[in-house]
Amino acid sequence: MVEFAIVSTLFLTLAMGIIEFALVAQAWATLQHATLEGARFASTGEVDCPGITGNRINCITSVTKTATEGIPGGGSGTTLVTVSVESWQYPTYASPSTAGDAGGACDAMQVTATYTHNIIMPLLSFMAPSGIVMTAHKRIMVEPINMCGA
Repeated sequence: MVEFAIVSTLFLTLAMGIIEFALVAQAWATLQHATLEGARFASTGEVDCPGITGNRINCITSVTKTATEGIPGGGSGTTLVTVSVESWQYPTYASPSTAGDAGGACDAMQVTATYTHNIIMPLLSFMAPSGIVMTAHKRIMVEPINMCGA
């Protein structure tokens, strides 16, 4: 019985570690996909999206957060995912970037999403008691929706 207790504790800890690693990898992949979706929307130059009219930053944020529905606490109304947008102006793309600006035609822009994954397995929560912070970036060029630089 003692041997079973020792072996089963080790086995269950290993199994929980594998499951938790899979959850972290799934959250990371979902966050990467969400930034891609936000950047793809931003590259079109659209200013309207479902429920939001005339504000590109809010549309980009909404599209990005909606793409996080697969992670715990994710989705369109989540406060666990933060989204930021910045741009570099055409044609020089000089640093520093302009934070909070989705850019215009031919500008480079970047969508950044941050999410904190909380460890759900009780035996492993001591490893990261405040969660694992993940940040994903996607940089893309805004399509030439009108004259570049206009």
